[in-house]
Amino acid sequence: MKVKSTVPKHDLIKTHTSRRPAITNMYISGIETQYIMKLYGHQTEKSFMKYLKITKEDTINKIADVEYFKGGNTKVVKL
Repeated sequence: MKVKSTVPKHDLIKTHTSRRPAITNMYISGIETQYIMKLYGHQTEKSFMKYLKITKEDTINKIADVEYFKGGNTKVVKL
């Protein structure tokens, strides 16, 4: 037997709901993955990656400050 009920959305929000945005925001802010994994109890990187949702823009912003991409000593090599 199926029972339908209407529940206010705020009653559906639990602590697990904030897990994905919290992990993503920590990663974007520069906290190393091993610390985030330890904080949230992830045993493997595979399970951690399920929670990490980053966009292409986030990726660009994350690596923009890496010396390799600043154009300092980078050389183009033809293969």
